Amino acid sequence: MKELKFNLKLLVYRKELYFAIFIIFLVNIIQCFMAIQYSSGLNLFVENGYSAEYQTILYNNTVSLNSIIIIVFPIVCSMIFSDSSWCENNDRIFHVLYPRLNHRKNSIIRYGLSFLVPFVICFLGFMMNYGIMRLVFQSGTLGTFFNDVGFYIRSNSNFLDSLRISNPVFYIVSISCVVSFAVGLLSSLSYSLSVFFKKRVFIYFIPLFIIILFELILSKLNLSSISFVRLLQPNTSFSMEEVIILSIFVIFIGLLIEFIKSKKKDYLL
Repeated sequence: MKELKFNLKLLVYRKELYFAIFIIFLVNIIQCFMAIQYSSGLNLFVENGYSAEYQTILYNNTVSLNSIIIIVFPIVCSMIFSDSSWCENNDRIFHVLYPRLNHRKNSIIRYGLSFLVPFVICFLGFMMNYGIMRLVFQSGTLGTFFNDVGFYIRSNSNFLDSLRISNPVFYIVSISCVVSFAVGLLSSLSYSLSVFFKKRVFIYFIPLFIIILFELILSKLNLSSISFVRLLQPNTSFSMEEVIILSIFVIFIGLLIEFIKSKKKDYLL
């Protein structure tokens, strides 16, 4: 499919892709060093310290970078593709240099890549973070605060909490998928909504606008439990139903906008 091939080539040459990879991995590495420094200062390693699962960027409440994950990650990841259509529409030479593409296919493929690429980058960043933590702190049970089994069991009703106790490794993988999925949703919706912005700089802040708007509207409707902020903080309480509802709603809006855009005739790219 020439539309997919075209967009993959476009992706490889976009500086925003490598900028996003750099920021995501840098934040994860910085959190590793912060957690290690904190534990070394208290002399908490292996026998007496938190296990690797507690030290990860998505679970560590002591060395927390949640604000960066909620604000910076969606903005940086949306930069990968969100302004691509804007750049093309404002580049007259671009329309002449490239072959004819099917506008509908091109739009849908780019929408899909806007979700998939940020998802993969974030997930790999979180897995790298967890891998470093396992090398330093070793793996333990998430049924306890410390590595010695049965020290202190706590259980709340947050998402996948049974996995937190029974299979901590799969739990970390799962919450990494959840957060990466949320960032991917925000990035894909940012690409769809970019058509309504004339200023390029505003496009990069669409994820932040979406998060704030969802928080305001859903709180007014007494649906504050359905929230991107909660989804980007897997250590908070939310249910699978809330994840599904929010996902379907966001995907529906994005695809609806893409369908409206695709009603245009094919054009010269």
